[in-house]
Amino acid sequence: MKRHLNQVALVLLTWAFVFGISPGAQAQDPTSKYTFPKGFDVKRAGEFGKLIIQAYGQLKAANEKKAWSPPSGYEVVLPQFTATEPQGINKILNQGLLKEQLSQFPNDPIKLGEIIKSIMTKKLPFGFIVRNGTDVTVVIRGTITPQEWIDDLKAAPVQFLPDNPAWGKTTSGFKSLYSEMIAQILPVLRDNLKNGDSLYVTGHSLGGALAHLVSAGLSEELKPKLNQTITT
Repeated sequence: MKRHLNQVALVLLTWAFVFGISPGAQAQDPTSKYTFPKGFDVKRAGEFGKLIIQAYGQLKAANEKKAWSPPSGYEVVLPQFTATEPQGINKILNQGLLKEQLSQFPNDPIKLGEIIKSIMTKKLPFGFIVRNGTDVTVVIRGTITPQEWIDDLKAAPVQFLPDNPAWGKTTSGFKSLYSEMIAQILPVLRDNLKNGDSLYVTGHSLGGALAHLVSAGLSEELKPKLNQTITT
């Protein structure tokens, strides 16, 4: 996989854009604080940082049950991909959800099981895919909920791609999130990528780690169809 962006510099610049600039705010150019290696595309990295801000905004809108507006100037390829956040049993009991459902379906164990399963898991938006000309970008936000911090720490090593052990291992927490996301991302890209497109995968924090996994998975899955350059 060809990489055009120096990872250390990209992380620094993404932090600068994500935490140094709010949407619509006027601020000093954060790139003036850093020295970048030769060939580093500061403009594109700044674009990625702003897209990641939009991904955090997408989650905020979902939590507040508000409509989310995609970033302007882009064609939306996939408006949202999600991953499951398990809900702790204490949280469920505190909210009184089980008590409420038990009172409604006291004699239907199958229905109760379905409801409890739905209560104990919650799908949250993790990002989106956009196109700008021939550039297609997968955007992945970082950790923001307490359960996501716990998922980050699920460090038991597992094989990343069992069909190709050369990719090595990752943690069970990352693999779980990756598996849910790639199942949504891959078919959309198969249908929408064209010869001559450039594919970018960007993320912040947890999303940065997932961007590496998604890039690897896509390079493995898309090779038979397209000779894509995937930049993380």
